[in-house]
Amino acid sequence: MLTRLNRLPRVREAPADLVRLGDVLEQCVRKSRQTRPAVMLVKQNLDVLREGMRLLNLYDAELMPNAVQAVRAAADVSEHKAGQLRAVGALTSDEQAAASRIESHLAVERPWREIAALEDDLRLICVAYEAERRRLLERQEQEGSTGGLG
Repeated sequence: MLTRLNRLPRVREAPADLVRLGDVLEQCVRKSRQTRPAVMLVKQNLDVLREGMRLLNLYDAELMPNAVQAVRAAADVSEHKAGQLRAVGALTSDEQAAASRIESHLAVERPWREIAALEDDLRLICVAYEAERRRLLERQEQEGSTGGLG
């Protein structure tokens, strides 16, 4: 599960409940040859184990490879395409709003949830990026053809 979390862009810390679960499980494994202390340790940490396992199962169900890929793709659009458009001042107000919505969504704890809701915003940024690239290439071609003759 942590491997899937690590594949997400923008380095995230593992949720506290999963960290506590890992710590408790390590402690239990260390005591595994001593039945009574191991059982006592499990009993003392039952709430941590329950909540950690609940969250682990939830993440396991939600964080499928396609969800990881969708978050990575959205982050790529946000960081590279929207970032480059912003750097050259080529974002319209609608595109800026779309970029902000994408960034806000990627900043939440579980950005894979409802990632499909960003589809229109992602498309808007991609279309703007492609249009700006075409415009820049056309300008370079015009400058190159006039620069060589003059």
